Amino acid sequence: MEELMEQRHDGSDVITYTDYTVYKQDLRSDLQRAAESFVRIGYMLKVARDTRILEGSGYASVNEFAKKR
Repeated sequence: MEELMEQRHDGSDVITYTDYTVYKQDLRSDLQRAAESFVRIGYMLKVARDTRILEGSGYASVNEFAKKR
């Protein structure tokens, strides 16, 4: 039995899981990537705050940059 099937529905991709273990692994993987991205974004904003990287960008502060971007 196929564990994961991709189907087209009205032009969009739909993923149908037929195996709970595969679903759980995919979800865990996506949650891990989201957590890592969250930490990375925080680090990048810290770099912007602590360095002169935004100089000449037109943003007065890292807060303005984060809000508008």
